[in-house]
Amino acid sequence: MRLALGITTLTATKLSLLSTSVPLWTLALALCSPRAPAPVQHPDTTCAPRAGIQIGDLATHTFTSTIENGMGTQSLEDLRGKPLIVDFWGVRCPACLGAAVPASLKLQETFGDDLQVLLVECQSNERAKDAPDAGVGRALRQKWLGGRAMWTSERPFDIGTGSLPACVLVGNDGRVLLAGNPTTLHKEIERQIVAQIDLRRSPPVTAEPVVRCAWSEFAKDRYARAFRAVSQAEAENAGDPVQLAAIARARSAFRARLEGDVARVRWLVDHAWYDEAETQLDALAAGLQGATEYQQDLADLRARLTAPELLQERRAARQLARLRARFYESGGDVGVAREVERFAEKHEATETGARALELVRLTARARSR
Repeated sequence: MRLALGITTLTATKLSLLSTSVPLWTLALALCSPRAPAPVQHPDTTCAPRAGIQIGDLATHTFTSTIENGMGTQSLEDLRGKPLIVDFWGVRCPACLGAAVPASLKLQETFGDDLQVLLVECQSNERAKDAPDAGVGRALRQKWLGGRAMWTSERPFDIGTGSLPACVLVGNDGRVLLAGNPTTLHKEIERQIVAQIDLRRSPPVTAEPVVRCAWSEFAKDRYARAFRAVSQAEAENAGDPVQLAAIARARSAFRARLEGDVARVRWLVDHAWYDEAETQLDALAAGLQGATEYQQDLADLRARLTAPELLQERRAARQLARLRARFYESGGDVGVAREVERFAEKHEATETGARALELVRLTARARSR
């Protein structure tokens, strides 16, 4: 059987080489030369290789675990509308710790809310001594937490390489723009981030001419004007089913985006991120001023935020925000961690207390390493 397989392989090789019309001495060398051994990856800087995501692919994934600093994010789809860097790193990868992760965090700081960085730790489960969330504990000790970046150990897709660090840049529309080593692609990553941010402020390239004006307003967060523009276009094209279909698609896209924004504010209120919720609610209200859409949703959220019975907890949430900042800046200092623990006990059975308890658990993760 082995002989038969060898003959088949040899014959296929000969036919392939003959089809290229190369000299016979080249054929002899090709058939006789030993195969090169597969490259060996260093176990401390690798994650298991898989068939990877490709440029142009739509990045989709629903997370089964909570994302650190995810603010209610449950899927990659929740992060669409801005460029996304998915940075794969490891707790035992020197290039990750010394260059790649700090560079991604710097990009997050530079571009702020116009960019989202998601850091995916790949090595925590490779050794029995590592906790599944050792990456977050390491990030705390490195004083990396506290910004806008999100953290997880759940891989949202396969990267197709055995080496770390690795990153994937996803565009506003959820499609992969770049993939590779972030330390060599850094300048191109930054260039494409800028290009995606510029695209966000313009109508989509796929927008039909009849709705480009509406999309232009929506891209500038002028939602009320966008809805008025589609209504006007609808009236002007009442007898044209093709144009009406394009207008309906634009209106549907506007609603989907705004419903996601309203849902995000609702999540923030539900989980005691009151000041953050109010900031986002104010932005939505400004964009929708004069529109009939979503006014009831905004009014309900405003009523919840300004309810007298919430006043005390909003004060507690601000106190926790200051304590949380000190906790991250200290890298999980034991003394600050005890203050957080006392705060959690004092505000037990409240959403603010639950948030403080998460910080207490984070301290335990950092100490378990």
